[in-house]
Amino acid sequence: MMSVDGDGYRKRLQDAIEFIETNLTADLPLKDVSRQANVSLYHFHRLFRVYVGESLKEYIRHRRLAAAARELIDTRKPIIEIALDYQYSTPESFLRAFKAMFGRTPRSFRKEGAGDFRARHRKADLIRGKAFASKGASMEPSFIEKRPFTLVGELIHTSHGVCKEDVHGLWAKERADDRIRAFAGKAAADSIFGVCFGACDGCGTSLKADSELFPYLIGWEADDGLQVPEGFVRMAIPGGKYAVFTVEGDTKDIDRAVNRIYGTWLPASGHELSDSPVLERYGPAWNGARGTMEIWLPIA
Repeated sequence: MMSVDGDGYRKRLQDAIEFIETNLTADLPLKDVSRQANVSLYHFHRLFRVYVGESLKEYIRHRRLAAAARELIDTRKPIIEIALDYQYSTPESFLRAFKAMFGRTPRSFRKEGAGDFRARHRKADLIRGKAFASKGASMEPSFIEKRPFTLVGELIHTSHGVCKEDVHGLWAKERADDRIRAFAGKAAADSIFGVCFGACDGCGTSLKADSELFPYLIGWEADDGLQVPEGFVRMAIPGGKYAVFTVEGDTKDIDRAVNRIYGTWLPASGHELSDSPVLERYGPAWNGARGTMEIWLPIA
């Protein structure tokens, strides 16, 4: 197992940030950005948000618009040319994004001057500057080895920015009809899992690694020979070693726990993440909205 020292993830994320900075005017496949940090795209998204304070997609958009704004002030290059340079396919899409960020059109920004522009939307510096990683007390996990297994359940496809609402909606549907727990009970499964698959190579997902969509499933552990009920799907979980964290509370406590795991426990642990999805395990002590559940973090 390759270990990572306390600053290892921070340094690797900074490598990705530098890569973004030198490629703002180029096409930036997200998988190429995550490759700079030597971590899978799924884990990279979570690490980036924990340390930088915004999503990868938001950060790239903000840095491109900030660089475009600088060119509006420092050059006389045509606005449409600046828009195309920073990966906006039409002047209209650039105008909308620019106005949403700066409160002015590109033309008025160039005419009226930068204002407080210099103090905002700077390149993130996780080495010498501020990182947003959780400062809470580290959680202490147990460790398990799990063989590859199969989950059967209901699947949605969601995207960053709306994923929380979509996932909460799926759980609300499950609480309302209790269909998944009913099937799990018939299969003698004492718990159900929530799984965000991201771009896991071994899960049988059909999405491209750079897709803005990713699958989230609620399901139960099932035998490979089980006939999949109508409306449900079968998904493979690679298995391996997991650090298992117990969380008590509600969905907000789960979100805070994930931030503490990625921001506090992981960098201090010396463990390397493996290319598998994070599992959420909900047993009898979880009533559908709060209680006790587990977060399984895959480690190499």
